[in-house]
Amino acid sequence: MKKIILLVSLVFVSLANVLAQDNRLIGIADTYYNGETSAPRAYIDAVLRAGNIPVLIPFMEDEARLKKLIGTLDAVILPGGEDVDPARYHEKPSPKLGAVNLPRDSFDMAIIKLTVTQHIPLVGICRGMQAINVYFGGTLYQDLPSEYDVKNVAHRQSLPKAIGTHTIYVTPKSYLARISGQDSLQVNSFHHQAVKDVAPGFKVTARATDGVIEAFESEKYGVIAVQFHPEGLVMGNDSAMVQFFRSIPVKH
Repeated sequence: MKKIILLVSLVFVSLANVLAQDNRLIGIADTYYNGETSAPRAYIDAVLRAGNIPVLIPFMEDEARLKKLIGTLDAVILPGGEDVDPARYHEKPSPKLGAVNLPRDSFDMAIIKLTVTQHIPLVGICRGMQAINVYFGGTLYQDLPSEYDVKNVAHRQSLPKAIGTHTIYVTPKSYLARISGQDSLQVNSFHHQAVKDVAPGFKVTARATDGVIEAFESEKYGVIAVQFHPEGLVMGNDSAMVQFFRSIPVKH
């Protein structure tokens, strides 16, 4: 009888753990551009597919209100977008620098500060990863094709985001390794910039076959960041990438 009660208890504990992962509030930072407030639909769908609730964090300059909004969330996603202004990592613009979005730079940096100081997990994707690296003192390749010697990976693929086109090697026991159970993954690629000097306090957890940094983490700051677009791979029914969004750590 005791064994039956114990078994039932374990079932309920397991069920509670599963349910606890659902219906969490996951903030998605505004990709504010030319006065337009929006979030790419793929991020919204990926969060929904993972069983959680997407919440747009609209562009605002009132830091007190932004802090209050972020404080209601379980985790925050910084999505992709334009190049980060190189002045933020003390470099002059390369002739190959793409479009920058100065208001969004300021907004993203404010979000990073407010998530970290409130101990809310932060996920950076593509530009989001680059902005996080810059905020904490790292630098970027302003243009991989002209600044990075090894060129055996197409970092700007022509195929849709749902399709993985190159391999990354994953560090054991990292977030990507835990959620996928694999030491390599096929990912997509839509960038011409990437992390160069890694910010202090961060550990590289995945690289492309050409050595470009594809993921890093910081337990100290509660950050997980990737250079590729997992939300695009979710559209292609990649189970590991669905798990990427489902397993995002949340504040305690």
